[in-house]
Amino acid sequence: MLHVWLVGLVLAGCGGDTPPPGGGVDPVVPDAIELAPGPDTVTAGTASTVVARVTAKGVGLTGISVHFVGQGGAQPASATVTSDGSGHASTDVQWPQPVGGAGVQVSITGGLSAQRTVTVVPGPVASVTLSGDTARALVAGEVGRALQASVSDAFANPIGGVPAVISSTGDCTVPDTVLTDVAGVASFGVDASPAIVSGECTVRTTVDTVSASVILGVEAGVPSVLQSVSGDAQSGPFGLGLPDSMVVRVADAYSNGIGGVTVEFTGVDAVPAVPSVVTAQSGVAAVAVTLGDAVGTQSVKAVVPGVDSVVYSFQSLQPVDSVFVAVTLDSLGRVGATSVGSATAYDRLGRVVPGAVFTWASSVTGVATVSPDGTITAVADGVTSITATSNGVVSNAVPVKVGIPVRYDRVAPGTGHTCAVSTGGDAYCWGYGATGEIGNGAFLDRWIPGIVSGGVTFAELTAGDHACGTVVGGASHCWGYNLYGQVGDGTTVHRAVPTAVTGGLTFTVVTANGGHTCGIESGGSTYCWGYNGSGQLGDSTRISKSGPVLVHGGHAFVGLSAGGYHTCGLDAAGVAHCWGDNAYGQLGDGTVTQSLEPVPVAGGHAFRSLAGGVYHTCGVDGAGAVYCWGYNLDGRLGDGSTTDSSVPVAVTGGHVFQSVSAGLSHTCALKAGGDVWCWGGNVSGQLGDGSLSDRVSPTAVTGGHVFTTLSSGQQHVCGIDADGLIYCWGYNGSGRLGDGTITLRVIPTRVVEPQP
Repeated sequence: MLHVWLVGLVLAGCGGDTPPPGGGVDPVVPDAIELAPGPDTVTAGTASTVVARVTAKGVGLTGISVHFVGQGGAQPASATVTSDGSGHASTDVQWPQPVGGAGVQVSITGGLSAQRTVTVVPGPVASVTLSGDTARALVAGEVGRALQASVSDAFANPIGGVPAVISSTGDCTVPDTVLTDVAGVASFGVDASPAIVSGECTVRTTVDTVSASVILGVEAGVPSVLQSVSGDAQSGPFGLGLPDSMVVRVADAYSNGIGGVTVEFTGVDAVPAVPSVVTAQSGVAAVAVTLGDAVGTQSVKAVVPGVDSVVYSFQSLQPVDSVFVAVTLDSLGRVGATSVGSATAYDRLGRVVPGAVFTWASSVTGVATVSPDGTITAVADGVTSITATSNGVVSNAVPVKVGIPVRYDRVAPGTGHTCAVSTGGDAYCWGYGATGEIGNGAFLDRWIPGIVSGGVTFAELTAGDHACGTVVGGASHCWGYNLYGQVGDGTTVHRAVPTAVTGGLTFTVVTANGGHTCGIESGGSTYCWGYNGSGQLGDSTRISKSGPVLVHGGHAFVGLSAGGYHTCGLDAAGVAHCWGDNAYGQLGDGTVTQSLEPVPVAGGHAFRSLAGGVYHTCGVDGAGAVYCWGYNLDGRLGDGSTTDSSVPVAVTGGHVFQSVSAGLSHTCALKAGGDVWCWGGNVSGQLGDGSLSDRVSPTAVTGGHVFTTLSSGQQHVCGIDADGLIYCWGYNGSGRLGDGTITLRVIPTRVVEPQP
């Protein structure tokens, strides 16, 4: 409530009727000063006019100096004002800005005074501000977040008792109206919506026409649930990625997605691309999944600490990657004869696919038909190919010949492939072919024999990581791997078809092993070409050559055998000379010193044939005794030990052999009766005795075959029997055994008929 205090007249002068001293007219003396009435309250910071009146006996006096003094911050415009003809004196008073009590005192000389007191109240609303917990985002479903609206006039005086209108937009609610308290503050609570739509809450407070607003973020609460979104129950081939990612969502109790949460993924057989993913703003986390190699149900678990986990299950399928067909007989001698085909489906890891269904086919039904159960029936002379298909994957084509089979008289196993010459001089190759070793114009492996392109008639064949053959009355031809020039055509380009050796020389003997080739030309001189890092070309250098170079020393060799990194020659008297690498004593000269030219083999032996292995050498003397020298790991020297020797040592057992053949870690020899004995390393079954056990002395090859010729590759062996059929055993990578599989064989296995 506003208050005004008016002080009435204050009289001064003499009492009674006593005349003034000295006589004469009495002077006029003011006997009262008063303030004109006004309001009890004034608005802060405003101004109003204060009027005083000086009187004597009720009559206004002019010319009286009236003094104005402000109280409580009030400021009169004039400190002294002279009264006018009616006794009035006035001045404007500027009232203070702070609210509270104020006033004006007027006085005149002689001690008369009057005082007026007012209450200063706030002015109109000039400012509305919002405060409280505004820096922190609301949490979905939160109730009663405290905010305050402060209302004041232009001088920051709080204004109480006015209604503040509260409104909101976005993901929250507020009360409609709140009255300000004496401090000018309207307190209220903000409730966050359970379901987040915009992620914001705008709160606005309006008093009269003045308003203020604040924007609060609205975010999800703590993780409460881990939801499955997509990607569950997929299926796909084992070992490959699933088409769709595994997608989960982290949400609070109101199903609002929560960003920035780490989801951990662990798999059982199935493998997530990363072990953990941080959720996006929407709460979603996605991870790619690759199925493991196991077949059947696999799973990935998504985990957020403190929340129930989610498990996605997938089906790992076993698609057919390859189909292998074998037949009981690949040569049917007469019309009406039958053979039985068997088919096995494999996945890409070489595991059998159970329950595979096959569709059989014969490429030439006029030669042989095949029934749904795989029974093959001869119809007419000729050759057909039998295949089986499962789930769109076609098997190897197994040639079935009705009539007389192909007969061979030469076989040459190499590093990863095998070649042979038929009785008619046609060359066939099979096994590793990525750099042209098959000689059919392609750079592909081949598991069964295929004819070499070019129509060249060969007399002899030899193989290393390439193949070479002597041609009757013409230049030798080579093909296959040619990085070091071992094909001998003057280049280092791999050749997929037979290519003539440069230089115009006619060779009667050629031998190849690893990355080099050597030959004896018709005049008796020896030439070599290819890799020469150990001096195996015998030209007194270590420089590789892409064409024939003359072996130094002037020797006239009648026999020649290339080892892995060395070469040996045999003269007409049976004296052996070797050159090249000698790290294990494979040159046989009693040292381990490398030689760039031929050096004689120690011991004075007269050999009738030689065989160079990768790191060892063997020879058969005139009496049929076999001697070996060089590296003896696994017992490949056959002397009953595993001790290296730099001079020839006799193979134990007193055997009489006709020929000898050496590979990487094994040695085999052929007796006059056609039986074969082997010794040394047997990790791939290359000893042919039905086991994988190494032997330090000769052991008989199983099967009772009668072979007429024998030759070793690095890890496999092949022989030709009396019927001209080839049998191979040992390591079968890339199909080098020619039986239509890549399965190693520990006993001799028949090479199938060539594919048309």
